[in-house]
Parts: sequence; structure tokens; C-alpha cells
Amino acid sequence: MRAFSLVAIACACAAGCSTAPPLPEGLPAALRARASRGPIRDVPRKVLAFYYPWYGTPTFEHGWAHWGDVDANRRAISESTHYPLAGAYDSHDPAAVERHCRELRKAGVDGVVASWWGPGDFTDGAIPILLEKAHAGGLGVSVYVEKVPKPGDPASALEDLRYLVEKYGAHPAFLKVGGKPVIFIYGRAMGQLEPAQWAEALTTLEEEAKGIVAIADGHGEMDAFVFDGLHTYNPVGLFQGRPLPEIRPICLDLFRDIVGRARARGRIAAVTVIPGYDDTKIRKPGIAVDRAGGDLYRVQWEEAARSGADWALITSYNEWHEGSEIEPSAEFGEFFLGLTARLAEEFQRSPRAEKAAAPAPAAKVGADAIEALRGTMGARRIGIIGSFGGLAIELVEMGFAVDALSWADLVEHPIAPATHPILFHAGGESYVRTIRKDGDVEQAIQAHLAAGGCLIVIPEKPFPFFYDASGKPVARAGALGLPICGSALPGEPAHEIPEGLRGFERPPAGERLTFRRTPDAWALLPAKVPYPDRGDGRWRPLVPPVPGGSATYRAIYTLVSDSGKTYGDAAGLLTFGSGPLAGGRVIYVALALWPQLARRDLIYHAIESGLAPELRASP
Repeated sequence: MRAFSLVAIACACAAGCSTAPPLPEGLPAALRARASRGPIRDVPRKVLAFYYPWYGTPTFEHGWAHWGDVDANRRAISESTHYPLAGAYDSHDPAAVERHCRELRKAGVDGVVASWWGPGDFTDGAIPILLEKAHAGGLGVSVYVEKVPKPGDPASALEDLRYLVEKYGAHPAFLKVGGKPVIFIYGRAMGQLEPAQWAEALTTLEEEAKGIVAIADGHGEMDAFVFDGLHTYNPVGLFQGRPLPEIRPICLDLFRDIVGRARARGRIAAVTVIPGYDDTKIRKPGIAVDRAGGDLYRVQWEEAARSGADWALITSYNEWHEGSEIEPSAEFGEFFLGLTARLAEEFQRSPRAEKAAAPAPAAKVGADAIEALRGTMGARRIGIIGSFGGLAIELVEMGFAVDALSWADLVEHPIAPATHPILFHAGGESYVRTIRKDGDVEQAIQAHLAAGGCLIVIPEKPFPFFYDASGKPVARAGALGLPICGSALPGEPAHEIPEGLRGFERPPAGERLTFRRTPDAWALLPAKVPYPDRGDGRWRPLVPPVPGGSATYRAIYTLVSDSGKTYGDAAGLLTFGSGPLAGGRVIYVALALWPQLARRDLIYHAIESGLAPELRASP
């Protein structure tokens, strides 16, 4: 178990400041080493494109890979949204790679971020060819680490990173900043290690004089704390079903958040643009976002230029499965190459700004109330699981003693409610479900609840405990006493769930939605909060248990429309009186709600409500 207590972490270091923010006291060595880094300096302005070297044909003796059934006469490929103008090609073909590099330079692209799946993989075999041709064509090459070989094991990530640095890092074509190779980490891999574990791997590389510039697929506070830069791979979930006028402010908010967070800690800010998207050939039902004749792409580029970001990332040059490619196709010809060239040039000319993060809502809770609640806690501590991000930092700034617990810690070092009455989860949608035997992580959480503990879930993505470490949907929140609903409860058809209890992917058109607080609950928080009109619009409500069941339920915030229609609860408290979780309490606050609240007030109420009655502070 990694136990530590933090003090306030300043986050006002603008790009170019000479010192890093003050270090937290008692921070583990790896996190302390990451926090002690100064700002990243002398970052060249770049336009980079995500590149997929995973395509194979029988020409090179390894058979078809990633194309599916190819019908050249009909210009159709079973697993490709569009058809390459040059036909199906092989990523190990030097002539094809040379053509790609030539087209990329023609489009004003400075380099590629190549998908990489580990030593010895087909994609790994393509990297030497790509480096050679990129160097000859004046392009830089980075790699996109797609997975951790052994989720939960930082040593396995370290081994892969060490391999990349030793085998490719010295190549003159490999993209570098400050003399260090730049390596991007995809969201899947990000979620397969805890932030402290990533810090451990990256710090070890530094100690071995094999340090890298690691760019996170994310833009949270802990991403900026541990990594050297921030980005997101695919923003289309925010665009789906929206008209162009709504997409511009979404880009503005997303890019401002990425740049602001990066600037606050002196990290590299990279914003992503995508010409369109259609994965309906490989996923059902899938997502399709129309290119709008290039206008979708143009809007994003314009906001990228206004954002002041260091790098613009294009998703993608040749991800044919998802229809996001700018590589010439039978459907679009070279249109998107030419459009990219004009828009990339405008980005290169735009100034790099220093954007401050938007101010947080002011808190109402007083120092005396916080001190009283700390006194109620006494020597007891709060266990942080899933992610040690901004909310966890707020906890310790309020003076609460915390322990950062990995998923393995829950299994291998069980903690008791007598010492840790609260487990606090502020992570994303993925978690490590199994350490030694199937489901033992959730069994450990269930045991903590059954012993009288509390689970507080205030997630940084809409659907906590939805994916396991491999990315497979498991939807296990309900097993942890947290009945969250998407379009249907797990295992139940959507039509069997009342519409007012279902989630949605974006707010219904024509409805103005408001979160309304239960009058006698959490009085420090506002009575009404509007549903956010920007950012991640997905809604995942808390579903009240059936009356007379194993839990009593208290709604805290409910989402309603101006017409009086109910869309479920955004926050609530379940207290289990019978069944396998008897004695436990679970609190949930939806992502759509909590960022609009004062963190200190929210945390105060959550802890006070989560403590067992015999420990709870007076109202």
C-alpha cells in the first residue's frame, strides 16, 4: 500500500516559468520526481498525423491484415469505410510508405504518430521502414503506445518504453523535444496503470538516462502532473448528432481546457482535429459523423489556431476502419490533403497563447466546519482508488489524511472501515477488475461495504466501472451498489427501462435541462444547476432501487426539463440494510453535475453523508 498525505499543490505555473509548482510533502519518490520537473521549454510548433502501419497484403508473405475482404473492381473493402485511391497496400512496402511521406509533406504535416502494439508486433516491424522513409522525406516519427503488456504492472510498461528508446530513440527521424524521444500514450494504455505507476515507469527511465517526453491521452489534473504533454485522440463523441454551429463552441471548450491545463504546469499542449468519422462497418451500432464537405474539419482547425496550442494532431492519416483518414480515397480524392495543407499553414502562423483555466465556483463551507469534520474522522483515513486527480488533491488540501490505493492494494492489502471508513473513486470508466482471481477487485470493494464502509463515486468520465482493464464492457457498477443507467440497465432491454430513468448520449433537442437539489439535502450547494451545454454531453443517471428492496435511497440532485419531465438523479445516497452489502453506503455524483459545483462544498457534504451514523458530524 502506498500511503501518503499531500499539502496544497499550486497550479499557476505559466508556460515559461522558471520553477515547477511547490512539491507535495510526503509524496512517493516517483511522483515527487515527476512533480519536480520544470516546464518543457523550446517546444517546436508541429502538425502531426496519427498513422497506422498495421496493413498487410499477400505480396509481402504475411497475408492480409486489417483490410478484410478487398474487392478492387467494386472499390470496396469489408472493414474499411472508404476505399484507398491507391488500393489496398502493405505497411511493410517501402514504396507505399515513401508515397505516404510524400503526401504528408504535401499536406503541410511535420510528422506522424505511428500506432505501436509492442515488440515483435506487425506494427513494430513497420517502424524501421517508416523511420527510413520519413527521414528521407523530412518528416518526424513518434509512436503511439496502444497498450500495457500486463495491466497493473508498471515494469511491463517500462520494458516496452525502454525497448522503444533503445531501438528507435536515437534515429534522426524520431521526433524529439529537448533531445528526448517523444512518445504518445493512448487512452487504453493510460487506464491500464494508475498515475503513480506511470510515474514509476517514467522516473525509472529518467534514472537510466533513457528519459522520454511522454504525451498523455487525457487532459486531467493528474495527467498534467505525471506526463509531459496532453492530448485527446478522438473528439467525435462530442460531435455526434450536432449541427456545425454547436461544434465550434465544443471545440473551444475542449481546446481551452487542454491548453489551460498544460500551460498551468508548463506541459506541451496538443489539440486534435478530425475530418469525419464512420466506424459502422466494424462496430454496431457504431458512430458516424459526416464530413460536411470539409466544414467539420475547417471549424476544428480554426479553433485549433485560436487555442494557442503547441501542436495540432490529425486523426488520422490512414485509419480506414473508422473513416477518419485524409489519405486520398476513391470517395474524396485528394481534397482533404489539399484542405489540410491550407489549414495547417494557418495553424503554423497563429500565435501561441497562455490560456488560464476557468475559475472554479466559490466554496461556502467554512474552516470551522471542515475542522469539525476532520475531528470526527480522527485518525481514520480516506482510501483513494482509481485515480489520484483534482478531487483527491482537494481532499488533502482540506486536511484529510488519504492513502492512494491501487486496484492490487484492495486485494492484497485489504483495509477495514475502522481505519478507512471511506473509499473515494474519482477515476474514469475503466478499472482493473481482476488481480488474482476473476472479479476479486470488486469483491474487495463489496467486502468493504459489507463491513460498514462507504464508497463515494465522483467520476471524471460518465460511466464508472463500465470497462475492465482490457477495454471490454462489463458494466459492474451495479454490483458495487451503484445502479447507473445508460440506455438500459445491464442485461435488460432498453424498452423495459422507463424513459425517465435512461441515460442519453446528448441532451434531447428542444429541452432545457436543470439539476434540482432536494430541498433538505447538501445545503451548501446551489438549489439549481443548468445541464452543461458543452463538453461531454453523455448522461448516466442513478436509478433509485425498487421500494422495499435492500437499500434506502436519498436523492440529492434530479435532472428535470422546463416542461417537468424527469431524466433521473444526478446525485444520491444509498444505505444498504440487508443483502450482501448490508451496512454499507454508496454516494454517486454524476460527471455532468459535479464540475459545476464548488469542490470543497461537494467533498464536505459527501464525506459527512458517507460516514456511519455513529461517526457523523452534527449538521
